[in-house]
Amino acid sequence: PDNEVARLIISHWREMSPALRATAAETLLSRPGWITILLDAVEKKSIGRGDIDPTRVELLKQHPDGAISARVQTLFGSSSLGRREDVIRQYRDVLKLNGDAARGKEFFKKVCSACHQLEGVGTVVGADLKAIRNRGMEAVLLNVLDPNREVKPRFLTYSIITDDGRSLTGMIQTENANSLTLRRPDGTTLDIQRGEIEALRSTGLSFMPEGLEKQLAPQAMADLLAYLDSIR
Repeated sequence: PDNEVARLIISHWREMSPALRATAAETLLSRPGWITILLDAVEKKSIGRGDIDPTRVELLKQHPDGAISARVQTLFGSSSLGRREDVIRQYRDVLKLNGDAARGKEFFKKVCSACHQLEGVGTVVGADLKAIRNRGMEAVLLNVLDPNREVKPRFLTYSIITDDGRSLTGMIQTENANSLTLRRPDGTTLDIQRGEIEALRSTGLSFMPEGLEKQLAPQAMADLLAYLDSIR
């Protein structure tokens, strides 16, 4: 719980790969004191605002600590995700492009396989995509661009406060009478005993993050849709 841990992580931030930064961010966001140190670093530009996942920013804006949520609103107010309807409008013409399924498979591995599995590639965490082509590619595009439009309860993100003061966020992957397994945004899992949980609440948001269009240009999105449409 020492605040020096947060400062040590931040001091090496620029040396970290994207995957390691994701894990570092989840670590820094696990304790209120460390969140404050992280926000200090963003304010001083030691960490760029764009280095923090937009979905995590939106969750921080709902943080139970009013001082933290207000500060996040101030720091990230101008960098929040664009309105989903605007993004959908910008990507509507993707449906008219000719996509390359082979390239799309590579994009699937890069962007989607952390939570979805197709043709033996990826991890089974999110919704089953095997029959997704039956929904039509327009519906698939909407789901990719606006994952919070329709969310099944099992794929909601939860916020957990533990009895030692940690704040954890993720999807409940499995649970029983004694414990639950939390799937975190960085791809790791954490087993938590129910006796350690002080508070548990749904954020109302999908575990699938908004903002995937930032990783997929229109042609890349067309390629991904072509791959999903090719699955039989």
